[in-house]
Amino acid sequence: MIIDMQTPEVAHYLIYDFVGHVMGFVTSFDTDTCEIELGISLGGGTLVTQRGDDGEPAHVLVKFTLPGAYAEYKGVRI
Repeated sequence: MIIDMQTPEVAHYLIYDFVGHVMGFVTSFDTDTCEIELGISLGGGTLVTQRGDDGEPAHVLVKFTLPGAYAEYKGVRI
Protein backbone atom coordinates (compact mmCIF):
# COMPACT_ATOMS: atom_id res chain seq x y z
CA MET A 1 0.00 0.00 0.00
CA ILE A 2 1.29 3.45 -0.87
CA ILE A 3 0.43 6.20 1.58
CA ASP A 4 0.84 9.69 0.14
CA MET A 5 -0.78 13.10 0.28
CA GLN A 6 -3.68 11.84 -1.88
CA THR A 7 -4.57 8.99 0.51
CA PRO A 8 -8.00 9.47 2.13
CA GLU A 9 -7.68 10.46 5.80
CA VAL A 10 -3.92 10.85 5.39
CA ALA A 11 -3.76 12.76 8.69
CA HIS A 12 -4.62 9.54 10.54
CA TYR A 13 -1.45 7.78 9.32
CA LEU A 14 1.86 7.92 11.16
CA ILE A 15 5.12 6.60 9.71
CA TYR A 16 7.73 5.14 12.08
CA ASP A 17 11.38 4.27 11.61
CA PHE A 18 12.68 0.81 12.55
CA VAL A 19 13.15 1.71 16.24
CA GLY A 20 9.68 3.19 16.66
CA HIS A 21 10.31 6.94 16.30
CA VAL A 22 7.71 8.92 14.35
CA MET A 23 9.16 10.32 11.14
CA GLY A 24 8.21 13.84 10.14
CA PHE A 25 7.93 15.40 6.69
CA VAL A 26 7.03 12.09 4.99
CA THR A 27 5.32 12.77 1.66
CA SER A 28 5.05 9.12 0.56
CA PHE A 29 5.49 5.67 2.14
CA ASP A 30 5.19 2.23 0.52
CA THR A 31 4.23 -0.34 3.16
CA ASP A 32 5.44 -3.24 0.98
CA THR A 33 8.94 -2.01 0.12
CA CYS A 34 9.50 0.45 3.02
CA GLU A 35 10.36 3.15 0.48
CA ILE A 36 10.02 6.60 2.01
CA GLU A 37 9.94 10.01 0.39
CA LEU A 38 10.69 13.00 2.60
CA GLY A 39 10.20 16.67 1.79
CA ILE A 40 13.13 18.77 2.96
CA SER A 41 13.24 22.55 2.90
CA LEU A 42 16.60 24.17 2.18
CA GLY A 43 17.29 27.62 3.47
CA GLY A 44 15.52 27.25 6.82
CA GLY A 45 18.77 27.59 8.75
CA THR A 46 21.62 30.04 8.68
CA LEU A 47 24.09 27.60 7.08
CA VAL A 48 22.04 26.93 3.93
CA THR A 49 21.52 29.86 1.60
CA GLN A 50 20.14 28.12 -1.53
CA ARG A 51 16.93 29.73 -2.75
CA GLY A 52 14.54 28.96 -5.54
CA ASP A 53 13.96 31.25 -8.51
CA ASP A 54 11.20 33.06 -6.60
CA GLY A 55 13.45 33.79 -3.59
CA GLU A 56 11.65 31.28 -1.38
CA PRO A 57 13.55 28.44 0.33
CA ALA A 58 14.23 25.59 -2.09
CA HIS A 59 12.55 22.23 -1.46
CA VAL A 60 14.04 18.81 -2.12
CA LEU A 61 12.32 15.42 -2.16
CA VAL A 62 14.54 12.61 -0.89
CA LYS A 63 13.54 9.00 -1.61
CA PHE A 64 15.16 6.03 0.14
CA THR A 65 14.37 2.58 1.53
CA LEU A 66 14.39 2.07 5.29
CA PRO A 67 13.99 -1.62 6.19
CA GLY A 68 11.85 -2.07 9.29
CA ALA A 69 9.91 1.17 8.85
CA TYR A 70 6.17 0.83 9.30
CA ALA A 71 2.92 2.77 9.31
CA GLU A 72 0.04 3.05 11.76
CA TYR A 73 -3.51 4.03 10.94
CA LYS A 74 -5.46 5.39 13.91
CA GLY A 75 -3.06 3.62 16.28
CA VAL A 76 -3.18 0.22 14.50
CA ARG A 77 -0.02 -1.01 12.79
CA ILE A 78 -0.54 -1.82 9.13
